[in-house]
Amino acid sequence: MWGSSLGALLILLYVTSPFLVVFFLLVFLSVRRGRQAEKLLNTSKKRLAVAEVLWLMLVASIWTAVNVSSLSWIPAGVGDPALAVPAAGEQVLEVEAFMWGYNLSTTTLEAGRPVRVVAWSTDTLHSTGIYSPDGELLVTLMLMPGMREQVLLTLEPGVYTLRCLEFCGDGHAFMSAVFTVAGAGGG
Repeated sequence: MWGSSLGALLILLYVTSPFLVVFFLLVFLSVRRGRQAEKLLNTSKKRLAVAEVLWLMLVASIWTAVNVSSLSWIPAGVGDPALAVPAAGEQVLEVEAFMWGYNLSTTTLEAGRPVRVVAWSTDTLHSTGIYSPDGELLVTLMLMPGMREQVLLTLEPGVYTLRCLEFCGDGHAFMSAVFTVAGAGGG
């Protein structure tokens, strides 16, 4: 749901709701002050109070117009990116990240065939790095709960390591997994 347009709208509401509460409180207090000013103040002060209320309403209108016009900038949800159906000949490595480990759908892949890595988190933010057999960082995937990320790789034979690159708690330093890419002959 969070990767959809509805999710983007909910995030917008969650982020703006504290500001809306403060805004409406200010409007209420300004209108109340304006009404009290009519009874207690002379004409020039009444005009000042009315001007304050009108100024606040102008600012509120501009704020609302800017926020409404920016709704078109929110990216539309594309559904679940897991998403692309693997092409013929592709291998799929599914990676489930959780505190403080990984579940891999397989630990052995074949060299010479593309590998589609589809990864997600079940609990918190993780940034998974895939390292080559010689320790070179090949790719990173930012994993958020409810979202799936994917990358298509062509890998040489060897043992590859996955490591979490985003601090995720006490066991973060030990969060890793390995998978093997076997040569064309299986060895």
